[in-house]
Amino acid sequence: MLRSNSFRKYLLAAIATTTGLWLFETGLFWSALVSTGSAASVGLVLGALVVPFLVILVPAGVLADRWGPKRLLLTSQIAWVLILSAGALIAQLGLLSLAVVIALALAEGIFDAVWAIPAQMMYARVVDRRVMANSIILSGLQVAIGRLFGGLLAGALLALAGPPTTFVVGAVSIAIGAGLVISLREELPGDEDRRHAPGRLGIAEAIGFLRLTRSAVFLIGLGACTALFAFGYPSILPVISRDVIHAGPGGLGLMTAGGGVGVLITVAFADMLGRRIGRGATLGVSLVVAAASIAALATTSSLLLAITAAAVLAAALNLYFSTNNLLLQAMAPPRLRGRVLSLYGFVFWTILPFGSFAVGYLADRVGVRNVLFLMAGLTLSSVGALTIANRSLVGLDVNEVGAIAVRRIPFQRRELPPVPEPPRALDSPGHST
Repeated sequence: MLRSNSFRKYLLAAIATTTGLWLFETGLFWSALVSTGSAASVGLVLGALVVPFLVILVPAGVLADRWGPKRLLLTSQIAWVLILSAGALIAQLGLLSLAVVIALALAEGIFDAVWAIPAQMMYARVVDRRVMANSIILSGLQVAIGRLFGGLLAGALLALAGPPTTFVVGAVSIAIGAGLVISLREELPGDEDRRHAPGRLGIAEAIGFLRLTRSAVFLIGLGACTALFAFGYPSILPVISRDVIHAGPGGLGLMTAGGGVGVLITVAFADMLGRRIGRGATLGVSLVVAAASIAALATTSSLLLAITAAAVLAAALNLYFSTNNLLLQAMAPPRLRGRVLSLYGFVFWTILPFGSFAVGYLADRVGVRNVLFLMAGLTLSSVGALTIANRSLVGLDVNEVGAIAVRRIPFQRRELPPVPEPPRALDSPGHST
């Protein structure tokens, strides 16, 4: 996989971009906590980062299917360089109030929504379909390395030089990523999907596909539960660092970097684990481990143990996210991938702000440890309920040619019946967006 020049180049671009965003977001989270002293304010910042997804994500998925991902990736990167540069200037002038932090987070979130679907699609497009599963799993390197470098740099720079320098370094990192994306060839292995796509690309066609694919709907439902109960944990990490382990911004940076290390280790074993027990079973295992890690965070007062728990939690959630992404892309016809992923993302990012704000709000009122135990319990309960409601989730897998499959017994697979194509009438002007 790493022998592919296009894959290597895009992976490096994504790592540089993710590093810059972690620098920026960590600086915003810490600035919000310092300026207000409230965990709820950190939840508000995280909420501002994801609110734009509610409006932009679905149109971005449609555009990604029509134009391909490269244009949208570059648009986001250029905008982020400008936003981080503006944030550095504002911080240098001493004007970084909570309202300004939220505004900067909202501006970043707009282009997060433009970036999210093309960034996922690109890993499936720069390689042959037969190695698509490995490519998507290796995309975790983007999160792992970006989070590791971004977290360590953010913690050190915030402690030594403050937000202005932190934001400038983030802007430079994203600019490097943009340069690498520019150098990617326009014609990639997956571009035939776009060339043969229908002229009108409406979201209704993707909705029709989901109506006919029960397992995809349950995968989206699982994403909604994890967004509400588990993925809001970054909004509580600053409070853990300040109030529980008393480690300040350095501790926050180390926990963030620990998450990168955990994800890096997971990436090395994710494909092997998925092949051995199946991708559906991997989803369940990863979320059980995530719940246990959240509970572990609630029981420790040690910086080392907090870093370890944060590392395992980030690794488990990344394993879940990449596996869920793989299954949805394998289920969807190539010409529908952008739109199917955008619908999944719309649900996920609609729910996440509520979970993030609730975590911070409850932490201020009932205590950090109680909230963490509640998150762990609800994560486990939701996984169990959805698995019982649709037991075929556990058997879902992807075969050697990148098609969706179902495991019947160990070492034996049964292909899913072909998914009927949505009615072509859905492409009519009255149903397109």
